Amino acid sequence: MKWFQNLSIGRKLAVAFTITTLATLLLGVFALTRMQSANEQLQKIARQDVPNVQYLGEIRAQLGEYRTFEMAQISRMAEGAEVIADYDKRLTDSRAIIEEQDRLYSSIAMTAREKAVYDVMKERLGAYFEAHGEIDRAVAAGDAVAAQAVSDEKSRPRRRELFASLKELGEVLDEQMDQEVAQADAMYVNSVQAVIACIVVLSLLAAGLGWSIARAITVPLASAVRVADNVAEGKLDTRIDATRKDEAGTLLRAMQRMQDQLQAVMAAQREMARKHDEGAISFRMDPTAFPGDFRRMVEDCNELVAAHVAVKMRLVAVMQRYAVGDL
Repeated sequence: MKWFQNLSIGRKLAVAFTITTLATLLLGVFALTRMQSANEQLQKIARQDVPNVQYLGEIRAQLGEYRTFEMAQISRMAEGAEVIADYDKRLTDSRAIIEEQDRLYSSIAMTAREKAVYDVMKERLGAYFEAHGEIDRAVAAGDAVAAQAVSDEKSRPRRRELFASLKELGEVLDEQMDQEVAQADAMYVNSVQAVIACIVVLSLLAAGLGWSIARAITVPLASAVRVADNVAEGKLDTRIDATRKDEAGTLLRAMQRMQDQLQAVMAAQREMARKHDEGAISFRMDPTAFPGDFRRMVEDCNELVAAHVAVKMRLVAVMQRYAVGDL
């Protein structure tokens, strides 16, 4: 985190906003991705499974009608060609609907298991229609006994086998829909949990960045205030950590330079006092070693010392005159 502390306040804020913005974008992308997956799951159910159930239901309904027309035609053969023709038309129309629904069903992708069951159903549907073809030929020949025999011995058992396959296919579709609905529910629960977890992480990240930035600003400022208070109280030995490279570090380095200048002025005064104690009363501090008002302070101090020395020298001269009797 040292690199973060050395960043300027503006860059700290930029880093924090960038991280939180990227995290928010990632959360949005994740949520959209999960929503897209859930939508695809629902679309699959709506566009594939539900239509397949509808197609299969219509096939079963039409096969029921078809068998009814088939049996009615056989039983009413004696009523004449017009009745037979009417049932032929009904059977043809019903078969056309069955074949169209079957075409629609087969046009949608199937699972391997569904395809296997469908193939058996398709084979049994063809066998059932073959049996009806024999009935048609018997009806056309006017042989009601043969037509009824084919209906009882071939058409009925084949129809039962066909409906068994339709039932099995319906059960496969129900199982697949149940699985897909369960998957959609699980995906929803997982998505909600993941989004909540991301929100919590994002909140903690934002809180952590806010805390770091706040400390990066307030801690050095508090240190600068403490140094300023100590200088105001005449304490110039406060240790200052000026290693930071941000604005707070710049402020602390400025405080350190101020403290160093004051210490330098005091050191120069002590040196001048030592020299005077040693008898070098002409010694003065070098004002050029100090900038700005510090130079003026040194110059004023030098002038004060010079005036004080001049007074003492005048007193010495007077005392010397007194010593020789010059009153």
